[in-house]
Amino acid sequence: MTPEDISGKLPNWLNANFVGCTPHELRQACLHLEIGTSAKDTIDSMTRKLLQHYNRWDVGVDGASPTPAKPKAAKVTKIKTSAPVDNDTFGHGKRRPPNLTSLRRWEGKRYRIRALPQNQQAGGSRRIPVPWEGDVFLLDPKLPYQDVPAPVFYNIADSQAKQLILNWNAQTKEMDRVWHVYARFPLQFLGVTPGTEHLPEDLREWLQRDAIAHDNYADEGRDTLERVWGLLTDGAHPDEIDRNREIGYWRRQVQQLLGLTPEQMETAEAEAA
Repeated sequence: MTPEDISGKLPNWLNANFVGCTPHELRQACLHLEIGTSAKDTIDSMTRKLLQHYNRWDVGVDGASPTPAKPKAAKVTKIKTSAPVDNDTFGHGKRRPPNLTSLRRWEGKRYRIRALPQNQQAGGSRRIPVPWEGDVFLLDPKLPYQDVPAPVFYNIADSQAKQLILNWNAQTKEMDRVWHVYARFPLQFLGVTPGTEHLPEDLREWLQRDAIAHDNYADEGRDTLERVWGLLTDGAHPDEIDRNREIGYWRRQVQQLLGLTPEQMETAEAEAA
């Protein structure tokens, strides 16, 4: 089996969590990904190594989530039930913000790319860590493509590196110093991941859509406005002065952060014209 054959089959094997692969296929995949194996390795041990290589710690060797321990029977107590929550209430039903802060549970738009080796002579085929908000996404040049969350894609696309190039200038008898700027993470762009075209790229975009669909939060209460403000300010809490402000102040603060005040919208329309 050639490296090209393995690269072509890896996405399907990975989607199935390597269930159904033969010992030979598992060993070839480990070899291709530079994962150490021995003659004593079984199907289970090689599958576990491959899953750990892709950070799939929550998947069993059979491709399923490990069976949780059976909980002890709890005492049945009667609790008072409250009225059902309106599905149009912020934070519930269709107005529940999707997970747009964790790479492992990302629920927004993704972009399909193929990571290119950075430097073949320096082990450029190894996985490349890309940091984002305290988390790390691993680019793998050995895969035919990867679907990366939108903010990670922009980090990759916008990241640049510089290299100092020295050339001897025969006229000035000195070295010319020129900085060469190049992409830190070389990649091939393959488009938006199918099925995610309509999803927001970040939490701010989702909140913009929600605000526009609900009259720029004209009828929302103080609790909702403070919650949205907290989401837009990375979990900040209002101080003593802000707690005493009128609801109109909070509504305008949220609209400003979302770019939805009348002045901001007029400016945007003028720039688009």
